[in-house]
Amino acid sequence: MVHYFGGKLNDCNNIRGFMVSTNGHQEEAKQLLKYYGIELITEDELPNIPGLLLLHTECFMPDENVHGDPFWTIMQLTEDGKNTGSYYSSGSNVFNILVPAPFGRGNIILLFISKKSAERALKADGAKGYAVFGVSRPLLKAICYISKLMNCKIVIASKLRLENNGGLLVFEHSYDQILTEYDLE
Repeated sequence: MVHYFGGKLNDCNNIRGFMVSTNGHQEEAKQLLKYYGIELITEDELPNIPGLLLLHTECFMPDENVHGDPFWTIMQLTEDGKNTGSYYSSGSNVFNILVPAPFGRGNIILLFISKKSAERALKADGAKGYAVFGVSRPLLKAICYISKLMNCKIVIASKLRLENNGGLLVFEHSYDQILTEYDLE
């Protein structure tokens, strides 16, 4: 694999290669890595490639000027009031699409059908350091693809108001259902 990858890198001219290993490499592989100038890194050293890419895609980081078409969501803020890219789920839990997380961890992206209902839910939870942001159609499409990649759930709060017990009535939808329903494919 190292020899094949090194050959491909040489064909690309002036490009740097990295190989990720969880168990290390054999001595011959290490010599080939050095020969081809390929850096061996562990999972812990893996750069946040999805995060680096997503930072250059504005639709992933809505600001206060994005109107919710068709949804609204709650996201964590930095100390200076900027969006961190972390989606609030409930009980002050967050899921950051910019940071790779273990698959199957039960990550949730919570969507609301109105800005006011999202604001009521946030106020009822009492969580600090969060704000309501609009989910544009490009962001909704991105959320669908990220949910597939990161194995997270998309839930939609179906009522405008909280339940009598103060809870949210939410329904889970698959990414492909949302893509189809909103003509995002």
